[in-house]
Amino acid sequence: MSHDRPGLDEVQKGLRLARPPDPEQLAREARWLLELDRGPLLRRLLGWLRLSGPGYLQSALTLGAGTATSSLFAGAMFGYDLLWVAPLGMLLGVLMFAAISHQTLSTGALPLPAMRRHAGLVFALLWAAGALVASVVWHVPQYVLATGAIVDLGKAAGAELPPLGTSLFVLVLAVAMTSCYGRSVRLVRAYESALKY
Repeated sequence: MSHDRPGLDEVQKGLRLARPPDPEQLAREARWLLELDRGPLLRRLLGWLRLSGPGYLQSALTLGAGTATSSLFAGAMFGYDLLWVAPLGMLLGVLMFAAISHQTLSTGALPLPAMRRHAGLVFALLWAAGALVASVVWHVPQYVLATGAIVDLGKAAGAELPPLGTSLFVLVLAVAMTSCYGRSVRLVRAYESALKY
């Protein structure tokens, strides 16, 4: 084994539910996909939808409440002059994800150790701090958006919901759902189905 690539056991230490796939299950899935491919269009679409996880949400990772708000504000203030910013931001996001995935997939290491080894400790720590700050900055508008939607739905139904209590409810629900992720295959599927729907 090359010294550049860690062993499977070393990689799996930091990955929840990381284990080799069952060859029998992979063979069953391959047969099912072949059958699905021969079926009519509607059956194929429903089959593919059934297999889809939250991956399509990942493709829109940079599109959230903050993006929508800032795009609306920029459009109202500057018209079409800043229209180029959104595609550039998406391109930079794709390039960043490509760089990180190349690092981790080509080395087999987790992102932080891969960054530390190949880019240096300073860049690895700056990347980790940036990822943490970006995660917080990205999440806060999502809670505000969810709270606003629930409060507005309550008003439409004739109920006056307190914004602070609703915010806490949304936060507790998000933390509870996220803490279930990775505990079992069934909980992962339930979590991903909740995200998908």
